[in-house]
Amino acid sequence: MKKFFELLTKYKFLVNISLDGPPEIHNLNRKFKSGQPTFDRIMANIKRYYLNFVIKQFKHIKVLHLE
Repeated sequence: MKKFFELLTKYKFLVNISLDGPPEIHNLNRKFKSGQPTFDRIMANIKRYYLNFVIKQFKHIKVLHLE
């Protein structure tokens, strides 16, 4: 995963990540092929990417939280 993040950073890709809502809603329709839910894995990867790469690259981050 680290090499993937490095590649995104090197070539200045912009990453757009979408969640369908809180875990109980998101996981209804977003599952791995195995049937396991994806929400926790997505959130872990967002945090890892943000902490290791985004903070170093950007001065302004916008986070939308819709209720």
